[in-house]
Amino acid sequence: MSSKKKKAKRTSKPKPNPGGPSTVRAARISKDVHADIGRLVRGFAEIEDIITLHICSLAKIKEGAAFILLGRSNLSKKIEIARYLAKKAGKETFDVHNAVFNDYFSKANKCRNVVAHGTLLGKDESGALTFLTSTAIDSEGPNATMETVHFPPRSIKFYAEYITRALPMIEAHLMLGASRKKRREQRLSAHPKGRTRVPQTSKRQAQPKS
Repeated sequence: MSSKKKKAKRTSKPKPNPGGPSTVRAARISKDVHADIGRLVRGFAEIEDIITLHICSLAKIKEGAAFILLGRSNLSKKIEIARYLAKKAGKETFDVHNAVFNDYFSKANKCRNVVAHGTLLGKDESGALTFLTSTAIDSEGPNATMETVHFPPRSIKFYAEYITRALPMIEAHLMLGASRKKRREQRLSAHPKGRTRVPQTSKRQAQPKS
């Protein structure tokens, strides 16, 4: 007499679908993640300065002229301009530029843009922070579909550490160490237009006697 054993059905928790809808719950950013975001944003503030000096070096112009020509151009536009100038300068310069502003740099820059300018919606099922961006996926019709981007806290930490370590290397590869050092050591002086003017106080009117 034989007996059949019933196989137990294995149940597993549903995994979030990267290409499908996801549930976002309200969440706050921890102090550690805030610190990582701060390091990432500060790192790219230094990158902005490096790119400006890089363009000055490639175009052989002074910073005053560069500020006028670049205006309020964002970082991506400045890198595009620098890439064009580096290509014109020759293969060696162009290769150095591409080696510095590589795929890792682009991903770190995207992370910086999202965490600095995006609206925090909360966390998804995997614990990744979800940000609403200003990039429209579909703007046809009465309602616009905006892009949301998910970044796990560990990814933000990774990009913050990456850009912190990369800064001195970027300076060295672009041969901007001397220019950056000179900028940091220069004395600051007050400009007449930058001084705060204290408004003159009006004369007190005599109080009527009672």
